[in-house]
Amino acid sequence: MRTVTNLDELQPTVPTTLTIGKFDGVHLGHQQLIRHLNERARDFGGQSAALILYPHPQEVLAPQRPVEYLTSLEERLNLMAGLGLDLAIVLEFTHEVAGTPARHFVEKILRHVKLAELWVGPNFALGRGREGNVPYLRTLAEELGFDVRIATMLDVDGQTISSSHIREMLRSGQVETAGKWLGRPPGLRGLVTLGARRGHSLGFPTANLDVLPKLMIPANGVYAVRVGLGAEVLPGVANVGVRPSFDNGQRTVEVYIFDFNRDIYGQEIEVQ
Repeated sequence: MRTVTNLDELQPTVPTTLTIGKFDGVHLGHQQLIRHLNERARDFGGQSAALILYPHPQEVLAPQRPVEYLTSLEERLNLMAGLGLDLAIVLEFTHEVAGTPARHFVEKILRHVKLAELWVGPNFALGRGREGNVPYLRTLAEELGFDVRIATMLDVDGQTISSSHIREMLRSGQVETAGKWLGRPPGLRGLVTLGARRGHSLGFPTANLDVLPKLMIPANGVYAVRVGLGAEVLPGVANVGVRPSFDNGQRTVEVYIFDFNRDIYGQEIEVQ
C-alpha cells in the first residue's frame, strides 16, 4: 500500500474507488467497505483508496472534549494495508479544512485523483457546515463525472457497528463485545517503563505500560491478555486501575507475563 500525506504527490492517472473517513479502529464495517473498494477497483482495472482525516475533527473543533483513539494512525495504516487497500491519503484535519466548501474539497481531490467511484455511508457529509451530504454529492458527481456509492452499514446483533459505540463498550468494560465488533481483540501499545518496580519486591515482576498518547484504555479491571513482544506472543494478565498509594491516583496499566523474567524495560509491547 502506498501512503501519501499530500494530495500534490498524486497524479490523476489511475481510475480510483475512494472512500473518506477517520477509520478509527478499522472495525468490521470499515473492513467490509475496503473489501468492496478492492472488488470494484479490480472490476475496472483501477486502484482502491482511502482518504483518512487525522487528527479526529473533534480534536480540532472541540478540543475541550479529548478524543480517545481506538488505534493510532500507524496501526490504522497497517491494518488497511493488510486488507489489500492500494492507496492511503492522510489528510491533516485543520480549521482550514473544516471551513472548505464541499465543492472546493471535491474539486481538489479530482485534480489529483482520477475518481471513478466515491463510497460513503448514508449519513456522510463533508465540507463547511457538513453541506456536502449524499444528495449534494450525487448532484456534484453528475456534473463532474464520477459515481457516488452508498456503503451498507454493518449490523451485529441488531446494532450498527461504529467507532463511537466501540468506545462506549470499552468504557463500560464490554471488552469481548468490542473485540467482536473490531474483528480482533482490543489492544494497547506502549513502552514498558521503569516505574517504581514494586512488583519485583513483591515477588511477581510486572511491566508498567506507558500507553501511547491518546489511546483509549478500557474500564478498570483484570484482563487475560496476549502480549506481543517482537515476534513473540506471550500469555499474561493485565490490571487496569487506580492505585492511590502508588501512582497519585492516576490510572495505570500493569502487565504480568506468565513464566517470564527477562528485563524488557524500555521496549515497546502490544497488549491484547
